[in-house]
Amino acid sequence: MMFIMGRVPVFGTSTHTLDISQLGDLGTRRIQIMLLRSLLMVTSGYKAKTIVTALPGSFLDPLLSPSLMEDYELRQLVLEVMHNLMDRHDNRAKLRGIRIIPDVADLKIKREKICRQDTSFMKK
Repeated sequence: MMFIMGRVPVFGTSTHTLDISQLGDLGTRRIQIMLLRSLLMVTSGYKAKTIVTALPGSFLDPLLSPSLMEDYELRQLVLEVMHNLMDRHDNRAKLRGIRIIPDVADLKIKREKICRQDTSFMKK
C-alpha cells in the first residue's frame, strides 16, 4: 500500500516518484485515479487489528492529500480506501443503501470493545 501511495502524484508537490511533467492535467488525473483504484483493490482484502497499523502517519498524510482536491472522483476513491481500512468486520455492505434506520439492532453489526491504540489514534 505504501508503494502505491508513494506514486500518486499530487498537484503542487514534488514528493511523488513519477515524472508527470509531460502528461498534463488530464494524464496526471488518470494516473491518480488508476493508482487509487489499485489501492482500493488492495485494501478490499486487508484486515488490520488496529487502526494505527492500518493508517500510520506516513500512509495517512499522502492518502488524505487527494481528498483536498476539487475532483469528486479522487475524493470518493480516498473515502472508499479509508472505509476499507477502518471496517474490520465487513459492516460496510450492511450499511450501504440505508437511509433511515428504525432499529440499529436489526442490522446485526459486529462490534467489539475499542482498544487503547484506536482511542489514542482518534484523539490525534
